[in-house]
Order: sequence, then C-alpha cells, then structure tokens
Amino acid sequence: MVNVVLGLGTAIILGSLIILGIKAFYPEPVAPAYPGPSAAYPAQPCVTGDVKCQQQQADAYKADQAAQTQFNTLQQAYGDQMKVYNKNLFIIANVIGIIVFIFGFWLLFATAIAAASVPIGIMVAGLWSIIYGYM
Repeated sequence: MVNVVLGLGTAIILGSLIILGIKAFYPEPVAPAYPGPSAAYPAQPCVTGDVKCQQQQADAYKADQAAQTQFNTLQQAYGDQMKVYNKNLFIIANVIGIIVFIFGFWLLFATAIAAASVPIGIMVAGLWSIIYGYM
C-alpha cells in the first residue's frame, strides 16, 4: 500500500511540476478583451423626428462597429498565436515526457531502489506530460 501511495504521489507531484514549468517558461497568449457596447447611446429611445438623437444613435452604432471590427482583428491574431503556441506546446510536452519516461525506466532497472514505486511514478509523470501535450 505504501508503494502505491509513493508512486501515485511521485506521479502527481512530478507531473504537476512539469506542467507548471512549461507554463512558467512558455506562457499562453492572452485573449483580447471584448470592448462592450458604447456608452454614447441616448438614455431613452429617440422620439420620431428628433434628428439630434438619431444622429447620436448613428454615431454610437458606428463607434460600436469600429470597436467590433478591431476586436475581430485582435481575435484573429490571437487565434493565429494560439495555433503556434499549441503546436510548440505539443512538441515541448512530448519531448519532456519522453525524457522523463526514459529516465524513470532507467531508474527502474539501473538502480537498487528497494521499492519500484518511485521510478514507476516518474514514468507515469512522463506519460502524463505526453498526454498533456496531446490535450
């Protein structure tokens, strides 16, 4: 029972450390904030024939459209950045996962550790990193 807990604890701690390390040294791009509606709209609906009120509404609508267009451009750039980030994250997580898995496999057979739970936990952490890269 102690070996299972030791192996599971090693896998969780090392797997979390790998993921946090990747996020610390290769942060995710930040999504743009949505601008929200313009505050320039009149407080109440325009009365028929009120040209000034209708002009305010038209100007506010144009400002909102410009803000939406700018947001769409920023959102497209963010999407492009995320494609590159996800590709690089896949490669980084898989390389680290394979290295950690091989190290755990080597520890399992090359060292004289009484319990094999720690190397197996290291191997599971390596597999966890590979799975994280695929997610």
